[in-house]
Amino acid sequence: MPTRGLFARGVPPLPKLFIYIEGLIILLSIIILALAGYAQSLSGNYYYESGVPAFLLFVSIWSLLVYGGMIVIEIYTPQFYHRIGVLVGQLLSVIFWISGWAWSAVSNPECH
Repeated sequence: MPTRGLFARGVPPLPKLFIYIEGLIILLSIIILALAGYAQSLSGNYYYESGVPAFLLFVSIWSLLVYGGMIVIEIYTPQFYHRIGVLVGQLLSVIFWISGWAWSAVSNPECH
């Protein structure tokens, strides 16, 4: 009997809209990568020296790897699509993004 659910291999039947959503996530990650790189290049301000831009650089690169890898595997090699790995990658991305934006909000000196 074939395995079903999270332990199965292969791409689950998803609407085509999901690939566009993943592409939009990649586009937004590239924008954040550029903005965080610019913020990291600035110096002399406490906000930019707090480490937030560096963490956002990491998070955007992480998202590019996770979601870009998902799209490539979905299209070209669906037999290597591990559902648990995709779920863990997406959950870590969400946790990283939430913590990055929270750290960014807390580190802003104008909010204190």
